[in-house]
This record gives sequence, structure tokens and C-alpha cells, in this order.
Amino acid sequence: MCYFTRYSCYAILIILKESCSNLKSNLNYMGKKTSKSNPESLKEAGNRAFTNGSYEESLKLYTKAIELLETPSHLYLTNRANTYLKLEKNSECIADCDLALKIEPTFLKAYLRKIDALINLQQLEEALKVTQEAIELDKENRDLQCLLKEV
Repeated sequence: MCYFTRYSCYAILIILKESCSNLKSNLNYMGKKTSKSNPESLKEAGNRAFTNGSYEESLKLYTKAIELLETPSHLYLTNRANTYLKLEKNSECIADCDLALKIEPTFLKAYLRKIDALINLQQLEEALKVTQEAIELDKENRDLQCLLKEV
């Protein structure tokens, strides 16, 4: 019986050690090492949260970063659009892509995310139109060619 108790304590210690390690890595992207007044720092924290699958957290971080910018950035907007896409908030994704394309009309990631959102909303005619616009910018892009066939 003592052996079982010793083994159980050892197993619990290992689990606690792993949990603490996970908690430390989670705190890194949840703001502990993030300057709340630095948009770039917030964007990077949003990237880490997104990579870890914490889409709600990444949405908050990207939104805060965008709010702090003096002028809007197509990169920040497209990152947030991708988060909206993961959260199945397709209309919000399209709105951010439209803003990003007003800032940088040749940014293909914004086109790709907008097309995905349009497909999710079953707006296939609009998705086809946007795909054709994007292909005009990059005729060799395989992702766009595949999307054209899909739409």
C-alpha cells in the first residue's frame, strides 16, 4: 500500500510540473509579457494566441492593437480577419478584408480570406468575382487557381 501511495504522489508531481509549464507558456501570449500600449507587441501576442488556438484571445489582442495604431494597417486587419474566419464570423472577416484592400489593394492574403468567408456564406457569385480580381494580380498563384475551380 505504501508503494501505491508513493507512486501516486510521484504521478501527481509530474502532472503538476507539466501544468505549471503550460501555464507559463499561456501567460506569455495572454499579456504578461505584452506591452498594452505597443501595437506591435499586441499583434505578436495575438499571433501567439492564434497559433495556440485561443481565437477569442487573439481577437481581443488584434482589436486592441488596431485601436492603438495611428493609421490602419492592412497586416493587422488581415490577421484579425483570419481570426474572424476561424470563429466563423464571416461578415466581420469580409469587412476587415475590405478595409485591408482599401489600404493595400494588392495584398493577396486579404483576397484569400475574403473569398473563404464568401464561400462560407454561400455567396458564390461574389466569391467568383473576388477570385477573378485576385487572379488579375497574380495569375500564377496556385491557391487562387484552386479556389477558382472550387467556386
